[in-house]
Amino acid sequence: MTKQNSLTNWESELDALLEQHDQQQKQAKADVGTANLKAEEFISLKVVPAFEEVKVVLQKRGREVKIGKGFDQATITVRFQDVQELDFRVKTRIYPNRVVAYAETRSPSSDGKLVGESHFRSDTQDYSLDNISKDEIIRHLLEMYKDRLDRPYV
Repeated sequence: MTKQNSLTNWESELDALLEQHDQQQKQAKADVGTANLKAEEFISLKVVPAFEEVKVVLQKRGREVKIGKGFDQATITVRFQDVQELDFRVKTRIYPNRVVAYAETRSPSSDGKLVGESHFRSDTQDYSLDNISKDEIIRHLLEMYKDRLDRPYV
């Protein structure tokens, strides 16, 4: 093998390696964009409308309710007579092959805030955002709210 052939072989190999890497990076960026869009649609089309429905009922009972929205999460906070009754969030996590949703409840404590995470279902967590309904979000929010009312903040 001549020096010229040896050089050409490694150049070809390097070129092929970089081509494959560039294609994978391009696909990964497209996948992240798709995942971000799915997360944003889930928050906008299911979570915020669920929070809005609950807000109407809570306000009828004299609660002060605030809803916040980001592209990958939404928050509902409930106060009554200057006491925070609930700080509930639905967030999304993006993994290489899927986007998952989970709930987070924040509770004030003497040394800061306690954060608890929970899932919408007790069985395996292999369901997609498309499989979580607005009613399921409301039911989970109500479970967490009941839990907070049963155990007032310390």
